[in-house]
Amino acid sequence: MDWGGPRSGQTAVHQFRASHLLDLDPSSRLLAVTFTSDAAGELEERIRSQNPKLGDRLVCGTFHSLAKRQLERAGKRVNLKAQAAAAILRAAYSE
Repeated sequence: MDWGGPRSGQTAVHQFRASHLLDLDPSSRLLAVTFTSDAAGELEERIRSQNPKLGDRLVCGTFHSLAKRQLERAGKRVNLKAQAAAAILRAAYSE
């Protein structure tokens, strides 16, 4: 299946679909997972511009940022430094 490339309208489709789902049930919540933080920010901005009163019913982010948020909400301290992460990846790669 071809998911299209840049400027293929994917963000607009997701925006309208998300808004529609949130409108169907005023008590519903939506979690949108994207590959980049820029995409998450843009998608959230677009959805909120269509539905300005969403409050905490909408959460957008990358897989990693959302996982970090969940760990922190569970009381776990998360502090990954780029250098430490690179060292872990190098060690894993060498093995």
